Amino acid sequence: MTQHEHKVVRLRVVAGLLGALLLAGMPAAHANLRRDAIHAGHALGAAGRHIGHAAKRAGLTIGHAAKAGGIAFWHAIKGRNN
Repeated sequence: MTQHEHKVVRLRVVAGLLGALLLAGMPAAHANLRRDAIHAGHALGAAGRHIGHAAKRAGLTIGHAAKAGGIAFWHAIKGRNN
């Protein structure tokens, strides 16, 4: 065998051992899967809520600026200095 073939065999052995270890630890991981999914859902919901609030604040700011700009434009057309 060449040097390259030995590396491939070693990688396959290590991958097989890691796979066996992961399968052996699956029952313990399965019990925590539901809890982890709930935590992930809560985190996703909180992030979405924060993004929604930030978007609302940005929208209100843009709306107020557009209103002020419209009023200023209207006053400019009418010849008022307000």
